[in-house]
Amino acid sequence: MRDHRANSCNIRVKGVVFLVVVGLLTRYVLSRLLNSFSHSRELLVLFGIVWAVALAALGDMLGFSKEVGAFVAGVSLASTPYRDALGRVW
Repeated sequence: MRDHRANSCNIRVKGVVFLVVVGLLTRYVLSRLLNSFSHSRELLVLFGIVWAVALAALGDMLGFSKEVGAFVAGVSLASTPYRDALGRVW
């Protein structure tokens, strides 16, 4: 029983750290990166795919599902000013 509580606490801590790190990256880094890629629609979409795959892999490494990581990536991209450009691919 004690081991289950430790694992539960560990996954919660990882989840909070994951969300805080992604939030900080979204606030301070992601907007600047997207701004530098905004001159080309293809680069913008490609970066969005890379961001989603990277966060899916990170979420999987932390013990969450890939879907959780990809969902967090989608939410972080949707909070940028480029959400419409990323939503309309072609």
